[in-house]
Amino acid sequence: MLAKIKGLDVFLTDAGQLAPLYERELEEHDIPFEQGGHTENLVLNASLIVKSPGIPEKNELVKR
Repeated sequence: MLAKIKGLDVFLTDAGQLAPLYERELEEHDIPFEQGGHTENLVLNASLIVKSPGIPEKNELVKR
């Protein structure tokens, strides 16, 4: 939320399913998101990526 508050364009992508609580919070703050997979071109064209610490560095999308 901090990035959004600071005026940055924010997009969240999650390979899993978000808890309904997090979905509602993202929607309330007008933050676009996807779940159940990643749209590769959105990830690779981002100017800044903040990766969750739980995602391994050997992940193919992270490598790209």
